[in-house]
Amino acid sequence: MKRKRKNIINNILLMLITLVLFFIIVEIIFRMLPVSESSYIQPVNENNPYMHFEENRDFIFSKGFDFEIVARKHSNNYGYLDNDDFDKKNEVISVIGDSYVEAMQVDNSETFHGLLDRDLYGKDKKLYAIASSGAPLSQYLAYLKFASNEFNHKASIINIVSNDFDESLTKYKSTPGHHFFSNVNETCSNIDLIRNDFNGHSSMVNMARSSAFIRYIVLTAGVRYSSIKRILNGEKLDPRINQIQNKTIVSDSQCAVDEFFRNLPKLSNLTPDKLLFILDAPRPEIYGTKNNPKLYYNIMREYFSRKAKNLGYEVLDLKGLFKKDFKDNLKKFEFTIDGHWNEYGHSVVAKGVRETNFYKNILK
Repeated sequence: MKRKRKNIINNILLMLITLVLFFIIVEIIFRMLPVSESSYIQPVNENNPYMHFEENRDFIFSKGFDFEIVARKHSNNYGYLDNDDFDKKNEVISVIGDSYVEAMQVDNSETFHGLLDRDLYGKDKKLYAIASSGAPLSQYLAYLKFASNEFNHKASIINIVSNDFDESLTKYKSTPGHHFFSNVNETCSNIDLIRNDFNGHSSMVNMARSSAFIRYIVLTAGVRYSSIKRILNGEKLDPRINQIQNKTIVSDSQCAVDEFFRNLPKLSNLTPDKLLFILDAPRPEIYGTKNNPKLYYNIMREYFSRKAKNLGYEVLDLKGLFKKDFKDNLKKFEFTIDGHWNEYGHSVVAKGVRETNFYKNILK
């Protein structure tokens, strides 16, 4: 009986040793591959009210089990994904946005703002990208306030995508780290802009980050429940683009737009001629899907664009630009495994900005 128990214990120990050795070997192999690294989002609180990443750091972003997307990213002295350190002596044109401006999927120099920044070489002006994934209209106001208070802020480019409207409201989203509109109501009045603090990731998450193998599974290969569900549903772009939304969500989203424009002048300290909005295209329509004016993003694009233009702001609508370019070149503007703009998409956006009055008056 004792010998049998001893054999069982020895077998268990041997199995554990084998698993440990296997994990060590796998870990060594994956450390030699371009596995995605964490961007290290910093805590957001009263002392650090604006979401940003760990400062002064180079890291790799990769996506796809076979590393289909690999980008080398850099966070600057303020913790934003821009190759330039922010200098208060420069005249600053901020580029505000969410994951499309953050642009994890492409090198900083290949983003539309990285390409435009080259046009300013030798000048005392700089384009500063200030962005974080998931940021909605409400967070854009917070970033504009930050840029206005912190820098010699002269102008701004703000990128608008399909989830910027409803996700500005705590009614629909309140993830930690961003600012949101609260108290949305039928009259769209007495709305507050509030910050939802972020205390940092747990010690368990921080431990998992140290493993290249775990980062490959979760970050690069994207083995998460939400990702698997999207893949099974065949979703690549933001699902809002294709949804016909109910009247409540549309009216709430329009309220978010109204509140955004009410706060914009005082928080940015910029006049309408110093602002340019980039409005992402409904790309399924660009590629041949029949247009449906009742789709949520079509409704919100029209509402936002009309509101902005009535107030004197310039809007670069990518719909016409992308449609013409796709007809001429048959190149898609996003990755096959990721709905964000690829390098070609960013280059077309930069080309479109160069044709605006904003570019001629502010950047040229």
